[in-house]
Amino acid sequence: MLFTLGVALIYFAIMFAVAELLPRLLHADREDYGAYQVMMLFSNIGFMGYPLLDVMYGSNAIIHAVIFNLLYNVLIYTYGIHKMQIGGCQKNINWKQLVNIGVGSCIIAIVLYITNLPVPLILEDTATFTGAITGPLSMLVIGDSLAQTRLRDLFTDVRLLVFSVVKLVLLPALLLWGLCFFIKDPIFRGVCLVMMATPVGSMTVMLAQQYNGDYRLTSRGVALTTLLSVITMPFLFWALKL
Repeated sequence: MLFTLGVALIYFAIMFAVAELLPRLLHADREDYGAYQVMMLFSNIGFMGYPLLDVMYGSNAIIHAVIFNLLYNVLIYTYGIHKMQIGGCQKNINWKQLVNIGVGSCIIAIVLYITNLPVPLILEDTATFTGAITGPLSMLVIGDSLAQTRLRDLFTDVRLLVFSVVKLVLLPALLLWGLCFFIKDPIFRGVCLVMMATPVGSMTVMLAQQYNGDYRLTSRGVALTTLLSVITMPFLFWALKL
């Protein structure tokens, strides 16, 4: 798990750099920088990655994915909120705003995992059922936004198409190629590929709506990358012989 943590840290560090650079290369509008940066960094690990790994490799593979998701949760409630709030502007981080329920929940989860403390059933069920509604709620937000968007706009937005190809194909292929020099276990390489090649996470839409980001852009990003991933993910597994 420590090795998985190291790989996840390297992955997110590289994605940080790419997220900062890509909106400039795409010549995106300045106010959309934050949306593109958040979409690049945060993928659909939970709702798509976990089920795929469970079917492909079994429950043991999900343990590795949890490490990625733990870092994901910490970053999305800190870096993600900050980028959505400032958009394309450069502002100092307001640390008080980054102390929120998301970060607190991640800290509690780490403490519970390390200490193996028992959790009362009523608290466990409450957390489970509350967390379970976030997926359907995010789909409602995305659906509301897409209802105001013509379907053909998804496939005529050249900037978003280029972004999708970079996120879904180029970066996962390059990153996994680099990891192959250090990782020989095919299952672990498959886990890494799933973590890297999943589409934009639906949480980006909710962050955009709550923190005054462009939630229509993020909604289109989620919809387009999810549709394309049906083709790109099998292609990557075939091309990389996993």
